[in-house]
Amino acid sequence: MTASAFVITYLAFMAGFLMLTLAADDGPKRVVVFILLTVANDIGGYATGVLFGKHPIAPQISPKKSWEGFAGSVVLQCAVGAAAFVYLLDAPWWQGVLVGLIMTITATAGDFAESAVK
Repeated sequence: MTASAFVITYLAFMAGFLMLTLAADDGPKRVVVFILLTVANDIGGYATGVLFGKHPIAPQISPKKSWEGFAGSVVLQCAVGAAAFVYLLDAPWWQGVLVGLIMTITATAGDFAESAVK
């Protein structure tokens, strides 16, 4: 029952986040940047982890997540963040790198939290 309540709350939270983001003048571009960063995190982590992953981060919780995959996520997400911030949001590149780094850390922590619930 708790898991069901969490899912319902999570969906409402994400919908609210999307509506608040779209309300900004450059809201649609922000949503595109967020989606690009999320895809970059997943592709960078998966590709690097499959090709080079040898050292698991937390094998008890998520045996397939490796430090190499995490590094791939960081590199690709920071690169995509820098490009997206410069070309889509007209912001400095270093802000995109910072957001990419923060999103990699929070996405990985969220993946571990979700795996722990499973």
